[in-house]
Amino acid sequence: LLPLIAHDRAGFGGALLSDAIALLAASLWGIGQGQRWLWWTFLAAGLPAFIAGFSVHLQIGYTDLLHLSPAIVALLLYVLGLIWLYPYMVKSATPYAGSRRIAIEGAD
Repeated sequence: LLPLIAHDRAGFGGALLSDAIALLAASLWGIGQGQRWLWWTFLAAGLPAFIAGFSVHLQIGYTDLLHLSPAIVALLLYVLGLIWLYPYMVKSATPYAGSRRIAIEGAD
């Protein structure tokens, strides 16, 4: 049984590390004004993890606040990050005023 548990934990840890690297790369090089797709990806990627984690704890009755506090803090940071990034990433970038002038002058 011990080798099975060790294998399970190693696989789970590897999946977490892979997810963390993908999230870090997207956060460092993908965040930009008007990048709606990435904001929706952040939303879609985080929800299943939090829903699964909290629902399992609720279902088995393990709702000790001390045990759940790291997950609650992580959920709070996740939600705040999405809220703070929304105006920057989801709204379209403001075009440069000079580019419109050039396009209009070029049409004459």
